[in-house]
Amino acid sequence: MNHREITLAIAAASIVLAIALYPFVPQAMMPLGDSGQFMASLEMEPGTSFTKTDESVYQLEQLLLAQPDIAKVSSQTGFGLTRNSTYFSGYSMGSVNSASLIVTLEDQRQRDIWEIMDSVEAEARRTLPGLRRISNCKFKNS
Repeated sequence: MNHREITLAIAAASIVLAIALYPFVPQAMMPLGDSGQFMASLEMEPGTSFTKTDESVYQLEQLLLAQPDIAKVSSQTGFGLTRNSTYFSGYSMGSVNSASLIVTLEDQRQRDIWEIMDSVEAEARRTLPGLRRISNCKFKNS
Protein backbone atom coordinates (compact mmCIF):
# COMPACT_ATOMS: atom_id res chain seq x y z
CA MET A 1 0.00 0.00 0.00
CA ASN A 2 1.99 2.89 -1.32
CA HIS A 3 -0.89 5.38 -0.91
CA ARG A 4 -2.29 4.70 2.56
CA GLU A 5 -3.53 8.23 3.17
CA ILE A 6 -5.46 8.33 -0.12
CA THR A 7 -6.93 4.86 0.48
CA LEU A 8 -8.05 5.81 4.02
CA ALA A 9 -9.48 9.12 2.77
CA ILE A 10 -11.51 7.32 0.07
CA ALA A 11 -12.74 4.75 2.62
CA ALA A 12 -13.72 7.47 5.09
CA ALA A 13 -15.47 9.47 2.36
CA SER A 14 -17.38 6.35 1.31
CA ILE A 15 -18.55 5.76 4.88
CA VAL A 16 -19.65 9.40 5.29
CA LEU A 17 -21.50 9.24 1.95
CA ALA A 18 -23.22 5.98 2.93
CA ILE A 19 -24.36 7.50 6.25
CA ALA A 20 -25.62 10.62 4.48
CA LEU A 21 -27.63 8.56 1.95
CA TYR A 22 -29.07 6.12 4.53
CA PRO A 23 -32.30 8.11 5.17
CA PHE A 24 -33.18 7.82 1.47
CA VAL A 25 -33.08 4.01 1.44
CA PRO A 26 -36.57 2.43 1.83
CA GLN A 27 -36.89 0.69 5.19
CA ALA A 28 -39.66 -1.86 4.49
CA MET A 29 -38.82 -5.48 5.16
CA MET A 30 -40.73 -6.47 2.03
CA PRO A 31 -41.86 -4.20 -0.75
CA LEU A 32 -45.56 -3.41 -0.89
CA GLY A 33 -47.44 -5.26 -3.57
CA ASP A 34 -51.08 -5.41 -4.54
CA SER A 35 -51.89 -9.12 -4.39
CA GLY A 36 -55.08 -10.97 -5.16
CA GLN A 37 -55.92 -12.16 -1.62
CA PHE A 38 -55.95 -10.99 1.96
CA MET A 39 -56.83 -12.53 5.28
CA ALA A 40 -59.08 -10.94 7.88
CA SER A 41 -59.51 -11.95 11.52
CA LEU A 42 -62.28 -10.79 13.77
CA GLU A 43 -62.91 -11.14 17.47
CA MET A 44 -66.17 -10.38 19.22
CA GLU A 45 -66.46 -9.17 22.82
CA PRO A 46 -65.62 -11.83 25.46
CA GLY A 47 -68.59 -14.01 26.29
CA THR A 48 -70.16 -13.70 22.84
CA SER A 49 -71.81 -16.99 21.92
CA PHE A 50 -70.80 -19.05 18.93
CA THR A 51 -74.22 -18.39 17.36
CA LYS A 52 -73.84 -14.60 17.68
CA THR A 53 -70.26 -14.77 16.37
CA ASP A 54 -71.41 -16.87 13.42
CA GLU A 55 -74.16 -14.32 12.64
CA SER A 56 -71.60 -11.50 12.75
CA VAL A 57 -69.27 -13.43 10.44
CA TYR A 58 -72.16 -13.94 8.02
CA GLN A 59 -72.83 -10.17 8.10
CA LEU A 60 -69.14 -9.51 7.43
CA GLU A 61 -69.19 -11.98 4.54
CA GLN A 62 -72.20 -10.17 3.05
CA LEU A 63 -70.45 -6.82 3.53
CA LEU A 64 -67.39 -8.18 1.73
CA LEU A 65 -69.35 -9.76 -1.11
CA ALA A 66 -71.23 -6.48 -1.66
CA GLN A 67 -67.91 -4.92 -2.69
CA PRO A 68 -67.57 -5.01 -6.50
CA ASP A 69 -63.84 -5.72 -6.21
CA ILE A 70 -64.24 -8.93 -4.18
CA ALA A 71 -64.74 -12.26 -5.96
CA LYS A 72 -65.18 -14.70 -3.05
CA VAL A 73 -64.87 -15.13 0.69
CA SER A 74 -64.00 -18.20 2.75
CA SER A 75 -64.50 -18.10 6.52
CA GLN A 76 -63.87 -20.23 9.58
CA THR A 77 -65.75 -19.41 12.77
CA GLY A 78 -64.88 -20.53 16.28
CA PHE A 79 -61.63 -22.24 15.47
CA GLY A 80 -59.54 -23.51 18.36
CA LEU A 81 -55.90 -22.93 19.10
CA THR A 82 -53.70 -24.20 21.87
CA ARG A 83 -54.37 -22.83 25.34
CA ASN A 84 -51.35 -20.52 25.43
CA SER A 85 -51.47 -19.41 21.81
CA THR A 86 -51.49 -15.63 21.37
CA TYR A 87 -50.53 -13.17 18.71
CA PHE A 88 -47.89 -10.52 19.31
CA SER A 89 -50.60 -8.18 20.61
CA GLY A 90 -51.08 -10.49 23.60
CA TYR A 91 -54.66 -11.37 22.67
CA SER A 92 -55.80 -14.82 21.66
CA MET A 93 -57.61 -14.98 18.33
CA GLY A 94 -58.84 -18.58 18.55
CA SER A 95 -62.11 -19.26 20.38
CA VAL A 96 -65.89 -19.38 19.94
CA ASN A 97 -65.96 -15.59 19.63
CA SER A 98 -63.43 -15.30 16.79
CA ALA A 99 -63.18 -16.05 13.09
CA SER A 100 -60.77 -16.03 10.21
CA LEU A 101 -61.63 -15.11 6.62
CA ILE A 102 -59.72 -15.39 3.36
CA VAL A 103 -60.84 -12.86 0.76
CA THR A 104 -60.11 -13.28 -2.94
CA LEU A 105 -60.17 -10.15 -5.09
CA GLU A 106 -61.26 -9.76 -8.69
CA ASP A 107 -58.46 -9.71 -11.25
CA GLN A 108 -59.78 -6.49 -12.78
CA ARG A 109 -60.73 -3.99 -10.07
CA GLN A 110 -61.12 -0.26 -9.58
CA ARG A 111 -59.46 0.00 -6.13
CA ASP A 112 -56.19 -1.33 -4.79
CA ILE A 113 -56.02 -3.87 -1.96
CA TRP A 114 -55.41 -1.23 0.72
CA GLU A 115 -58.45 0.84 -0.25
CA ILE A 116 -60.60 -2.28 -0.18
CA MET A 117 -59.30 -3.44 3.21
CA ASP A 118 -59.66 0.03 4.74
CA SER A 119 -63.23 0.53 3.52
CA VAL A 120 -64.36 -2.92 4.66
CA GLU A 121 -62.76 -2.48 8.07
CA ALA A 122 -64.40 0.92 8.57
CA GLU A 123 -67.81 -0.42 7.52
CA ALA A 124 -67.47 -3.48 9.79
CA ARG A 125 -66.61 -1.29 12.79
CA ARG A 126 -69.74 0.81 12.11
CA THR A 127 -72.19 -2.02 11.49
CA LEU A 128 -71.17 -5.04 13.58
CA PRO A 129 -72.31 -4.68 17.20
CA GLY A 130 -70.07 -6.34 19.77
CA LEU A 131 -67.00 -6.29 17.53
CA ARG A 132 -63.88 -6.18 19.68
CA ARG A 133 -61.17 -6.38 17.01
CA ILE A 134 -60.83 -6.75 13.30
CA SER A 135 -57.49 -7.04 11.58
CA ASN A 136 -56.27 -7.95 8.17
CA CYS A 137 -53.05 -8.89 6.53
CA LYS A 138 -52.05 -9.09 2.91
CA PHE A 139 -50.75 -12.22 1.27
CA LYS A 140 -47.72 -11.88 -0.92
CA ASN A 141 -48.06 -12.52 -4.64
CA SER A 142 -47.44 -16.10 -5.54
